[in-house]
Amino acid sequence: MKKKFLVSFIIIVFVLVVIIPIAIGLATDWLWFSAQGYIAIFTTVLLTKLILGVIAGLATFSILYLNFYIAYRRTKDQPVALNNLQSQRPGFDLSKIIYKLLLPISLAIGLLTGIAGSSYWQVVQQFINGVSFNAADPLFGRDISFYFFTLPFIKMAIGFLFWIIIISILGA
Repeated sequence: MKKKFLVSFIIIVFVLVVIIPIAIGLATDWLWFSAQGYIAIFTTVLLTKLILGVIAGLATFSILYLNFYIAYRRTKDQPVALNNLQSQRPGFDLSKIIYKLLLPISLAIGLLTGIAGSSYWQVVQQFINGVSFNAADPLFGRDISFYFFTLPFIKMAIGFLFWIIIISILGA
């Protein structure tokens, strides 16, 4: 009974604190953009955020879970144990707990990365819709638009890959 009540309470709090404010914000933005005649802009931004978040989240989850699983499989013959040398109690094997936490940890990090990744929607849209400035950089000979549209996207992609590599190394 207590467990059902606790789960119900957590779901209600989550809906009240997270879902309802997001829904109110989306409805307000939808009404404002449609009143101004810019609903296409709203849907473009929303779809870009959604697609970017899903891609970043799924990529992060997939890479991390695969990496964590491979690391677990290669080291499961050498179990991690907590032993207290001063007591007579047997050691506590962490291998089973680590295995059970692979999926939730990968999902949580993937979800957080997806949420953070969706905030880069403007960089992605600038990269997709960038136009030439028809002026070359005197030092490297590149079009100046490269520094406004392509370079920020490349920096974002490198940062994303760096994040995945660091988390993979820490998890392995």
